[in-house]
Amino acid sequence: MDRFGDYPQEVANLLDVSLLKNSFDEALVNSVVMRNKKITIKFSQKAGDYLTGDLVFKFLANTTMKAKVNNKNGGFMITLDSASVKKDEWFDQLKVFAEKMADGFDNLKKEKIKN
Repeated sequence: MDRFGDYPQEVANLLDVSLLKNSFDEALVNSVVMRNKKITIKFSQKAGDYLTGDLVFKFLANTTMKAKVNNKNGGFMITLDSASVKKDEWFDQLKVFAEKMADGFDNLKKEKIKN
């Protein structure tokens, strides 16, 4: 709310998407594409310096969406199935997933700097 009153839902949606993008940027994600209810998250090459199987599954524990993990040609990808959760849940789960990844990567970057 600001001095002009509550902002419309479209503005709230835009803010949510901006925060989501920022979290994915912090998590070294190059792209996020949703097609046919599948959300494909592609990580940068730099993310390979941090990602381990244990870490990926720790991140995936933050969503109940079905997931596929792929590491082909040095490119790491996670595909989430938004159809595996209720229609009104997938975006909130994606936000939490992205935020937890951003926090995790931030901690890993700080540890790497210390060492």
